[in-house]
Amino acid sequence: MLRVLGPLQAEVDGRAVDLGTSRQRAVVARLVAAGGYVVSTDRFIDDLWRGQPPPKALAALHVYVSNLRRALEPGRPPRTPATVLVSAAPGYRLRLEPEQVDAWLFPRLVDSAAAALASGDGARALDLADRALALRQEPASAERRTPSRPPGQTSKKSERSVDGQTGDQGPDRR
Repeated sequence: MLRVLGPLQAEVDGRAVDLGTSRQRAVVARLVAAGGYVVSTDRFIDDLWRGQPPPKALAALHVYVSNLRRALEPGRPPRTPATVLVSAAPGYRLRLEPEQVDAWLFPRLVDSAAAALASGDGARALDLADRALALRQEPASAERRTPSRPPGQTSKKSERSVDGQTGDQGPDRR
């Protein structure tokens, strides 16, 4: 299971997994934000190095992906195709069920709770809402890189969507 609703964490077979360096963790976060869609290598490189990649950025990305594959699929024999963090032209995607990623499961639970409430099943709605809220872990303070701002004060960076564009651009489907 991947958890991003709080500190970025991963579990494989009930055991915590070390996701590695901050850039490797950023790869995981970007894949989760893409919602199962492909994230292009160009998008990764732009995101990881903020538009100023080093000469061997693509090679570094491949190393991050290789390390993450070993962490997320520790029992996978060498040189066999990955099943979790998969190659998909022109980049990579996560091949996980919504129940395996808290950020993907949360909206499904909320929608199901709303549907249960609309149908008059308050007890089921409450149960589903409680399950959704229980996905939230401790604050992600260790993952934060920007200082807090007073309410109403934003920066240009905080006004950008996940794919680096302003406005509502939807998921990156490259």
